[in-house]
Amino acid sequence: MTAAVSNFIASYGLLAVFVLMVGESCGFPFPSEVIMPTAGLLAASGHMNLVLAIVAGAVANLVGSLIAYGVAARFGEPLLLGPGRYIGIRRHHLEIADGWFRRWGLLAVLVGRVLPVIRT
Repeated sequence: MTAAVSNFIASYGLLAVFVLMVGESCGFPFPSEVIMPTAGLLAASGHMNLVLAIVAGAVANLVGSLIAYGVAARFGEPLLLGPGRYIGIRRHHLEIADGWFRRWGLLAVLVGRVLPVIRT
């Protein structure tokens, strides 16, 4: 997948960075750890503007996070307990997560946003 992501970015430039980062922030398994360094490599070799790549990645991350928030606010628990059951999500897990967020609040959000598996 790493080569496919890198080739997509090399072919479509900033649009690819934006689309992939929106998808990554929405929860799709596009690795930002590959997307942004690839954009940086292309910028270093003169094929992409570094500032625009950073802005595209940051704005896309915000847009993707807002989309994920909107989906969660609208469908939240039914979505997690419906299709989520196929990946092992149970009500008990939601209760544990809810307790963790109630206890730790903003710190939970801060830490959760930087951990690859939990962040979206």
